[in-house]
Amino acid sequence: SDLFAPSLLQTIDQGLVDPSHLLVNEECRTCHPDAHSTWASSVHHFSSFNNPVYAFSVRNTRNAMVERTGSVRPARFCAGCHDPVVLMSGTFDEPRWSDPNYDAANDPLGSAGINCVVCHGIVDVSTLGNSSFTFADPPRYPFARSQNAFLKWVNRQLVKAKPAFHKRTFLKPLHKTSEFCGAC
Repeated sequence: SDLFAPSLLQTIDQGLVDPSHLLVNEECRTCHPDAHSTWASSVHHFSSFNNPVYAFSVRNTRNAMVERTGSVRPARFCAGCHDPVVLMSGTFDEPRWSDPNYDAANDPLGSAGINCVVCHGIVDVSTLGNSSFTFADPPRYPFARSQNAFLKWVNRQLVKAKPAFHKRTFLKPLHKTSEFCGAC
């Protein structure tokens, strides 16, 4: 798909991913506090606009590409690995990410980094180069996206009662390979 080019990242349906499907780390934390705690202080968490060095670098790259080509599009090459949430949500080309006065580090997308769903949604990788992976929005239990407190509780009970679906959805043999990490 040309949607994310020159990044090699692809989505299984060749489309964008709803940001609300990507920003679910707090849900993950309810059952996986240790993994979340490890991630929260990791380079994966601080890979995006919440990393001052990267934010400075990618803003300069974006601005240089606009001067050179008239578009921030070439900077998507960086975004495939560093900003997959921003890229897959379709917001990477927005001017706010180039604005040094915009508080991108506190934007939910700009601070998402490489989060739980990004890694656990990867269904295929290749050795073609940076961000050479395919993402599929993982299927969830029926009430996973509900805002209703009772239905959220029902969802948690379903995960606890029938964890096989959750495990099959989020843990794949691919995740145990060096190629998985090597895709970035």
